Formats: sequence, C-alpha cells, structure tokens
Amino acid sequence: MSESGRSMPCREHQVSVGAVAEDSPSSPWLGRRQQRVLWILWIALVVVLVGYAVTTVPGARHHRGYNALIDGWLQNGILVAAALLVAARAALTRSNRLAWSCIAIGIGLYAAGNIIYFGWVQYDAIAHSPSVADIAWLAVYGLLYVGVTGLARPRVHGLHRTLWLDGLVGGLGVIAVATVWLQFLRTHTDGPRGAVLTALAYPVGDLILLVLVIGTCGLLGWRADRQWLCLGAGILMFAAADTIYALRVATDSYRAGTLLDPMWAVAVVVIAAAALSASAERQVARADGWSLLVVPSVFVLAALGLLVYGTWRHLPFLSVALATGTVLAGLTRAGLTFRDVRFLAASRVQARTDELTGLGNRRHFHEVLAARIAALTPDQHLAVLLLDLDRFKEVNDGLGHSVGDLLLVDVGERLSQVLRGGDLLVRLGGDEFALMLASSSPADALALAERLRTGLQAAFVVDGMTIYVDASIGIALCPDVAMTVEGLLQRADIAMYTAKTNRFGAYVYQASADDDLKARLRRVEELGHAINEGQLVLHYQPKVELRTGRIDGAEALVRWNHPEHGLLYPDAFLPDAERYGFMRGLTTCVLGIGLDQVQQWRSEA
Repeated sequence: MSESGRSMPCREHQVSVGAVAEDSPSSPWLGRRQQRVLWILWIALVVVLVGYAVTTVPGARHHRGYNALIDGWLQNGILVAAALLVAARAALTRSNRLAWSCIAIGIGLYAAGNIIYFGWVQYDAIAHSPSVADIAWLAVYGLLYVGVTGLARPRVHGLHRTLWLDGLVGGLGVIAVATVWLQFLRTHTDGPRGAVLTALAYPVGDLILLVLVIGTCGLLGWRADRQWLCLGAGILMFAAADTIYALRVATDSYRAGTLLDPMWAVAVVVIAAAALSASAERQVARADGWSLLVVPSVFVLAALGLLVYGTWRHLPFLSVALATGTVLAGLTRAGLTFRDVRFLAASRVQARTDELTGLGNRRHFHEVLAARIAALTPDQHLAVLLLDLDRFKEVNDGLGHSVGDLLLVDVGERLSQVLRGGDLLVRLGGDEFALMLASSSPADALALAERLRTGLQAAFVVDGMTIYVDASIGIALCPDVAMTVEGLLQRADIAMYTAKTNRFGAYVYQASADDDLKARLRRVEELGHAINEGQLVLHYQPKVELRTGRIDGAEALVRWNHPEHGLLYPDAFLPDAERYGFMRGLTTCVLGIGLDQVQQWRSEA
C-alpha cells in the first residue's frame, strides 16, 4: 500500500502523522528585495501544490491509486522546498533564529521520513512498526515543540493574569475534547500493539502542538497575528489528516491518490507562510476587547457540552476532569474580569472626580462641556462660569492649608445648593471652580452668578473659626463668543479677571473685547519669552543718606525692553505675570541680573 501526503501508511496498520507548528516572531524583518524573492518562491510553491492537489480530484487521473512521480517525488519536492524556505527565513534574519531553525530542521526531517517511506519502507516485505520512517516523523515533534516554545517565550513575559487564565482555559478545553477524540480513534484502531501505539502517537503529537498554539494565542489576548493563524491552521490540518487517515486505515478504506494525500503538504506550506509573515513590530498583548471573553467562552461551552454528553454516554475520567477544570478556570477568569471591570469603572470615576470636594474635576468638565457643545441646536445657548474665591490665599497663609481645604469643601457644598437641574459644577483646582449652565441667557447667567456670590457671602464656620469669603465670577456664553471648550474657558477667565480687577463681582465677556483677549494672550506668551531670552532690564535708583550725602545702596526697577513696543513699565506686565504664574521665573531673572550688576560694580571699584 502506498500513500502520498504527509506520512504514508506504514502498511495497513500504521497511521503516521507528521506535525508542524511554528510562530512568527516579532523582530526586524527582511529587506524588501529579500522578502519579495521569498514570497515569489512561496507563491510558486503554492502553484505547484495546487497542481498536485488537482491531480487527486476524482476523475483527474487515468488510473486511480499511487503514482510514484506525483505522489512520491512531486510531493516530497514540495516538502523539501517548504523546509528550505523556512531555513532561508532563519538564515536571513537574526530574530528568533534558533526557533525558526528548529522548525526548518523539523520540516526537513519530516520530508526525509517521507522519502524513506516512499523509497524503502513501502517496499519492505516485512512491516515493522514503528518503522524507520516513523522514527523520523515522530522525531519531528521534538523539534517543533522547541521551535514553537522559542517563538512564544519572548511574547508572553509580564502578561496580565487573566491572559494566563485564557491560555489555561484554551489548553484545558482542547485537551478535554481531544481525549474523547483519542478514545474514539483508539476504539477504531486495531492491530498489533506497536502499530496501534504508533498510529495514536501522531494525533497526540498534533494535540500537544495545537495546545501550545492555542495557549499562546490565549496569552496574547486572542489577537493572533498572521503567523499564529497560519500555525494554527497548519496544525489543525495535520490533525484532521492524521485522524481521517487513521480511521481509513482502521477500516481498510484508505486509497492513495485521493484528496486526503495533499493535506499534509498543504499544512507544511501554510506553516512556511507563517515563517515568511514575521511581523516587523512586536504585537503587544492587550487585556481588553470583546474577543477576550468570547473566545474563552467558546471553550467553556464546549467543556460544558462535553460534561452534558457524559451524562448519558460513558466518558473517560480524564475527559470529565479536564472538562471540569476548563469550566472552573473559565469561571475564575470571568470573576477576575468582572472584578477588573468594577475596578476600571471606579478608576474612571476617580479620574473625573476632585479628591477633596467630591465634585467633578477639569477632565470631567471638558468632556461634558464638549458633548453639550456638540449637541447644541441653533436656538440653544449655554454659559460657562469661572469662579475664583477672593482673599483665599489669606486663609491658607494665616490659618493653614487644612483649614483652607475644609473651607473649599464647604464652598463646594454651598455652590451645589444653588445650581439648577442640568447645570454642572466642578473644581478646576486651588480655589477655582467652573460651572456650566444649560440653556442660559446673559441675564440668567448673571442672576445665577449673583445668587452664587450671595450664598458664599454668608459666614463659614470652619474648625471653630468664622470665615468670610467672596468670589469673582467670569461668564462666557456659547455660541456667542466661542464654540470650543478652550475658547469658552479662556474668555470666562478673562471675564473673571476683569471682575476681580474692577470689583464687579460678576462680569459677562463681551464679544467686542475679543481683540483685547488676543492681545492679552499674545502678551502673556511674549512675557514668557522675555524672561527666558533676556529682554528684562533693570534700572537702578540710588539710595542717598541725607545726613552725609553718601550713596549706600540702589533700588532695582524692572523694565521690559519689548522688541516692538519699546520700554514697558511694570504696570504693563506685572499683573499678567502674577495672574499667569510667571512671578517665580521673573523674580529669579531679576535677582540674577541684579547680582551680576553688583559683581560688575565690585570688580570696577
């Protein structure tokens, strides 16, 4: 009896199955020219393989059965060519070279086993099981295990624990189903003990390889790339071919030259495609996405189905134990997932909540305001209010930050009592609060601002002390003055600064003041450059002792030597420096200039 395909029958009792598995590493890939050449060779190999497969279609050959040229030399040539392609990938790239070399040698050894079988074993008058060809085929598995493990190892370090559970669920599920499959094969495979064990060794080898690939895909978050898909497809095809072949040999229905024979060659060529598909960048496993629950659920459902099947059909104890383990691992994985989801939900709430007051924070305000702006219709309006407490720094400096924090909590509670339904209050930071008023006109916004100020003007009792505060409020209307979150906050900030400077209490930003806004923002930006680029200069005013007429010091007066507007006095830029946080840098700069001047005077004295 003869055979083509992956492993030919070792006479009527033998079932041989070669298996191949591999993984695509994440490493620097070939140059474009090398990659193009290898892919052209692979495509040519596929064309030859398709031609070989076509000859196995019923009616394609003049004579049914084994053909030495097609089922022998052509099939073995395909296997050798696939081994050489994988070897070329290992030789031309450094990434995972050892792993790919093992896989290439394994495929080559598999081709050698086929050649031994076609050239010698099938003509041996006495059937030996295992034969020399079987020894070569079975040795392939060790090389493939090393190769697949080597490819998987760099990609599974530091993974989330749920991904390890995914790998366990997938592996246990496959083994549980496979034990039933192996029992089915065992009951349908007769013959000498050696032949039966040899026949079953191939599906077992395929199973272990399949578990390795599925487990690794689980560890990678079920986001297998093209290489792993090719590996899985190739191994599945090997397992299917070995199973079909074993059953046909057991029933004495195997015939060479059928569509079964090319399946082994197709599996090897698919694995060669995995080698040529090595990705240029490492695929990072991510513990999110619907597939992380769907795929493990499929294995859990399969295990549950197996347990249900076992209620009216006898199943091996090992199958029941593995199916139970799969379900338990799946439930553990689901429990961890739900816990992580709850933790993630709590984290998202915390990320949008001010820790001190329990109000929303700047991020929450940006998100809600952006959504409200996007949903505005032409006849709708909203207002943004920016509220800053007056004299809060005195409370912090005089009574301590702990009292200041308690005061901010009370301020937040009191402001919340004034809000209407649909309004939003957040704390931006420090003593600054922001409000979004839905469907608000300028008059409505000013009226609410006055109610907010009135509510704050009542005494606060904090830690046994009575504290009085007031607030300055800037108002910006949408879409009147801006249609973006940043634009509204900028204009509300300018309006609030105007209210604080002029003691207005509350002030609505006017569209006609837009030029002033741009000028102010541009001046603030220029001030930062002025401090860093040496545009600040000092003028010195001598300090004279009247009794003696002796100069005993000098007062340093800062000026801004503006490149366009000339020499600017402090009142033109110091308020902005205080408002926008430039005072520390400005003070450091002035001290440096003054000290350099003192050193120069001393060196000239």
